[in-house]
Amino acid sequence: MASNKIKATFEVVTPLFLGGADPTSTVELRPPSIKGALRFWWRALAWNRHSGDLDAIQEEEQRIFGTAGQEGTASNGAIGQASFILRVRPINGLKIISKDNVLRDGANATVGPGMRYFGYGLMVAFGQNQGQLARPCLSAPFSFSIELVSRHTFADSLIDALKVMGLLGALGSRSRRGYGSLSLFSLAGDVEAWTSPKTKVDYANQLKTLLRHKPINSTEPPYSAFSGLSRVAVVTEGSEPLALLDGVGRQMQRYRSWGHNGKVNGEDSEQNFKDDHDWFKSRTDFNSAHPRRAIFGLPHNYSKNLGVLSQAADRRASPLLVHIHKLASQNYVAVLSIIRANFLSENDKVWIWQGNPKRPDGDPKKIPADQLREPRLDWTVLNGFIDGSNKKTGQPYFPNAMRILP
Repeated sequence: MASNKIKATFEVVTPLFLGGADPTSTVELRPPSIKGALRFWWRALAWNRHSGDLDAIQEEEQRIFGTAGQEGTASNGAIGQASFILRVRPINGLKIISKDNVLRDGANATVGPGMRYFGYGLMVAFGQNQGQLARPCLSAPFSFSIELVSRHTFADSLIDALKVMGLLGALGSRSRRGYGSLSLFSLAGDVEAWTSPKTKVDYANQLKTLLRHKPINSTEPPYSAFSGLSRVAVVTEGSEPLALLDGVGRQMQRYRSWGHNGKVNGEDSEQNFKDDHDWFKSRTDFNSAHPRRAIFGLPHNYSKNLGVLSQAADRRASPLLVHIHKLASQNYVAVLSIIRANFLSENDKVWIWQGNPKRPDGDPKKIPADQLREPRLDWTVLNGFIDGSNKKTGQPYFPNAMRILP
């Protein structure tokens, strides 16, 4: 039987932190990581396509991506392989920036505070040795291709996910903060002709087409998926990708941070979240509330002895995604997406850990009751970053923003 093939070529436009067996010392572009990202975007599109029918979503997902173990049995009880094989084509000339080296921007200067802020944990963000890497990364830009091979005709939903991954997606650590951003350059093989967007308007129109299914407005999806509550906006445009990412990072840092002596990176602090500041410093409502900025994702660490986690999980990924995209015109755009979903699982609470961020005996039920808070999730905090204005200057954060969704 003849095979169907698709070849997709991407450019990675920001540094990529994608570890091998030991992520602290190795870096590599691995097929399972790419397939996992493709599956994420497939699922994100599936919610609207199937009108929120989880059984239908699971059945199609298993048919395309396969199942694993008893947790992945299809409706007919079968356990099967994926409908396609994904291969990474050989890549030449990759440049690895080793651990302990300093990450530099396009002007060969240490990356700015916005990039360091977004790369917290991957590099030294503050104080001495700023920009020094805690683990290696692949220097950007570089291109790579993947090949999808199948004995069957490729599902339209898989091709749509491949395109969305190449318009909004990223790979590796801090991918939700713009690192490892992907730009789909070309599609070839058993697929309709596709043209990489040349302008910001082209980019917006392509995404609108891919997000064409009628959105479901009544409820938040149980997982990260596009819905009537989602937002996507192109917020800035420029000729240097790392400068764009740094600029968005600086803006977020000013928006979120209280600052030191009234300053954030030498600029006047806006001090937008006085209630969060007082919660930590003055212990105002400390025993009943939790910081509103928890909606940016968890954990939050406020000191060596105080932080914010979920009762049940060590991490809740941020619903706000940052992406840098290269246009065919050689310009770049920065894109912000809010992909709303149930932020915490059912009956989960916000845990204000004090003294030690370890659940007693690993059991969430043994966390002291006085350290647990009922979730008060304020989504206006994220919308305020896209739509807001600098409290000190009155200037919009992103004066040339272009709304894509809704």
